[in-house]
Amino acid sequence: MAALALSGCDIIAHLHGIDKVTAIQTLKSGHRFDKFGKIVAEITEVVSQATRFVAACYDSKVIHDMSTVRFNVWTSKMSNKRLTSAPELRCFPPTTAAFELHVLRVHYQTMIWRTALEVGPPNHDPRQYRWSSDQASNLLLPVTLPLDVSPVPDSVQKLIKCSCSTNLPCSTDRHSCVAAMLSCSIFCC
Repeated sequence: MAALALSGCDIIAHLHGIDKVTAIQTLKSGHRFDKFGKIVAEITEVVSQATRFVAACYDSKVIHDMSTVRFNVWTSKMSNKRLTSAPELRCFPPTTAAFELHVLRVHYQTMIWRTALEVGPPNHDPRQYRWSSDQASNLLLPVTLPLDVSPVPDSVQKLIKCSCSTNLPCSTDRHSCVAAMLSCSIFCC
């Protein structure tokens, strides 16, 4: 159940590059999910099991955390001598912060599946497992990053932000985005 949810299902988003065949082959190599879906499980153990599994799905031998796995996959792809362009970001595993939220949602979904034959589902608030409720649509939406984590690291943002301070942002060659012949982005101003 956990491998199904981790690799993507109707409720949980999939991780790019991990399809059901990859998940099943990785499961056959001995990965266990005995902590997933158990109400009393320590979340750190659940995340650890998920990290080992997803790292194996991406053929990463380094398993410290998902950011390390992500870097390992990146260096592996970039060392390919036949590479003609940089791989798309979606081809890499998520960062540790995003992955841990994903794992919490998977854990919650697995709890529901494990109790499917019981009288009622577990009495847990899905918002504790990184879902947010949208009052207008009455839907649960996944929280993809913690509120204190920027979607773009500061070091990258400095590379792409021109910090325009004029009334006509990005209008002259004085702005780094125009000088670099880049399209103006939401990060410019």
